[in-house]
Amino acid sequence: DSLSFRGIQCTAVRGPFRLENDRLLLGHVIGQAADSGQPSQPLEARLWDGVLRTGGWIRFYPLLEYQFSASLSQADLRIVARDHQVDAPNLRGAIYAAVSLQGKGAGIQGLTGYGNFQLKDADIYELPLVVALLKILSIRAPNRKAFRECEGRFQIAGNHLYWDRLMFRGDAVSLVGQGEMDFDSNLRLTFRSHLGPNELKIPVVKEVFRGASEQIILVHVGGTLKDPQVRRDPLPGVGQALHWFSGGEQNSPRLREVLPLIP
Repeated sequence: DSLSFRGIQCTAVRGPFRLENDRLLLGHVIGQAADSGQPSQPLEARLWDGVLRTGGWIRFYPLLEYQFSASLSQADLRIVARDHQVDAPNLRGAIYAAVSLQGKGAGIQGLTGYGNFQLKDADIYELPLVVALLKILSIRAPNRKAFRECEGRFQIAGNHLYWDRLMFRGDAVSLVGQGEMDFDSNLRLTFRSHLGPNELKIPVVKEVFRGASEQIILVHVGGTLKDPQVRRDPLPGVGQALHWFSGGEQNSPRLREVLPLIP
């Protein structure tokens, strides 16, 4: 009825498990054993008001080893924030995620893996990181529609989580980033800006400035999740463009790359 691991509580745990000599089999891996005679199905539980599905194995001897995959669907962001003591009562959103993990030994240094997540129909303007990003972009808070979705792909190595891609998507502007964080919530991220679909309506202007917008704002994030430190580079793309069109780099290869965008 209830299972807790490192402060994360799962309820209504259902599904197959099997203890076999020196290892524990969970979920669908039981169905993969030739002599099991059982259908392949995941171990399921309720987590943050969503559904967790998982399967894998743990070997206890001679060295602790493990490998499993898990997916989470329709988890409630408000409950996640409450369980992690985040003071943001108006948070809203549905979390979808998947992860594959493996490792050796009892310590976190032997952990490796990868995964992705998506946050849909979100109100996340109260999160400290989002507040800091809105401030640096000069978007007045509170703004419930500034970022309505968030998604990312990551890799895990020991105590570090490396973001291959982390996107905050909004109607006016979106931020796409990369970087890393550790499990103590220390951040080192860099975002670049993209104009949103409703920002510009003229097709030619929209295409030209969408390409340039990646350089218009470059945002660097340090600090922690609860106390992010944000700074931005002062319009690097605009400065270079002014230099080009003033005659400083009339024949540069980069300028020739921009010109074909104009019919």
